[in-house]
Amino acid sequence: MIAHRHLIPTILLPLLALTAVAQVPETEPTLSSEMTLSQCITYAQRHSPDLIPARVQMEQLEVQEESARMNFLPDLNAGVGQNFSFGYTQGHDKVLRKNNGSSTGLNVSTSLSLFEGGARWWALKSSQEALESKDYILDEVEDRIALTVASSYVGVLLAQQIVEVAEENLSLSLMQQKRVDAQVAAGKLAPSEQLKMRTQVGQDRLALNEAKSDLDRAMRVLRLDMGITEEGETFTVPREDPESVIARLERETPYHAAPEWTNPSLRLAQLRYDLSSYDVKRAKAGYLPRLSLSGGYSNGYFHYFGDEIPNKSFGDQLKSNGQYTIGLSLSIPIFNRGQVRASVRQAELQRESALGQLIQQQFSEQRNITLATADLRKAEESYRLSKDNVEVAQESLDMTEKEYNAGRITAYEWEQSKNKLIGAKSQYLQSVYTRLLRSINLTYYLTGTLPK
Repeated sequence: MIAHRHLIPTILLPLLALTAVAQVPETEPTLSSEMTLSQCITYAQRHSPDLIPARVQMEQLEVQEESARMNFLPDLNAGVGQNFSFGYTQGHDKVLRKNNGSSTGLNVSTSLSLFEGGARWWALKSSQEALESKDYILDEVEDRIALTVASSYVGVLLAQQIVEVAEENLSLSLMQQKRVDAQVAAGKLAPSEQLKMRTQVGQDRLALNEAKSDLDRAMRVLRLDMGITEEGETFTVPREDPESVIARLERETPYHAAPEWTNPSLRLAQLRYDLSSYDVKRAKAGYLPRLSLSGGYSNGYFHYFGDEIPNKSFGDQLKSNGQYTIGLSLSIPIFNRGQVRASVRQAELQRESALGQLIQQQFSEQRNITLATADLRKAEESYRLSKDNVEVAQESLDMTEKEYNAGRITAYEWEQSKNKLIGAKSQYLQSVYTRLLRSINLTYYLTGTLPK
């Protein structure tokens, strides 16, 4: 059993803890009214169309392995034929006689390849090792699906928080509109201020509507990534406090690779290189002679039309016409227009190409780790700065509120302070969920799992 099977649902534990821990069901996963991340991943890993090519490829590996094993068995063939002949033949007395008749023949033959230069053996070893890797093929696809669903899920969480910020922004603007209306009615402000405030409220309503549209789009993206195409199949995503997510990340994000962890993409690249070595050996087997054993049995029945030639009984003919054959065949390659040499060179080039792809994959993995580490550090710093900005912006708005109530600043200055707070909160939320995604990526590249 592959060690890292179903690793992605485990590496996403910071998000899985957004709700109560969900056990992977034994039965076919179904949609519920509220879906946690683990449920979304499990559902996607059963219904995503990305699984179809992987399953077909796995079945092809099974067929190839079975075919390679069956190649060691002998061939067995049977045949039967019926012929009719009409005409004349000249006997020893130079007299033409009718020779109309029929013949029935049957045969059974078998052949067994005793030696083919090891081509069948290397083909069997190659197919067996390829079959052992089928779990990696499925894991690679399931990991990609899980990371895609996780990204979409985080997008929904962020969109939910942005809607809340937009609602708060509109609420503050409506409160300010009431105060401006009261001041205009009291003659303390010009009517133009009232119109400006109404314009601002309209803009905030539009921003809220756009935020809700973004949330709807994020939900649609999540549904599509899960393989859901029916519009009637709906569900919701539970909300989560951003600070609780950050608290778990600080406890569970690793910064060192686990020695036992092997990315399935890297493992498959290594396997392709190993299998290419078998292809070279199979091609070189064409230089060696081939030895095969064959045998067979044949019999026939002849019947002449007319009285010129008497017919023997069916049983007597079967007794006298039976024939057994057995033989050995040795084929020594002498000249085949350079086909074997070309096949060997082609296999060697494919092995060099597989080695290059393996080196590229190793470099890509190291590059991913390096960049993911740098991205996470940057996201952590952005989170700390944006959190401080929210606190400062909130203090600034509180102070601006007091000054506005005291009549020392205008409604425009209050609106500017409010907008800074809303902008700071939006940046803060973006930094939280960016940090979450960066942590998921780095954890996957390093270990494939998170400590519980």
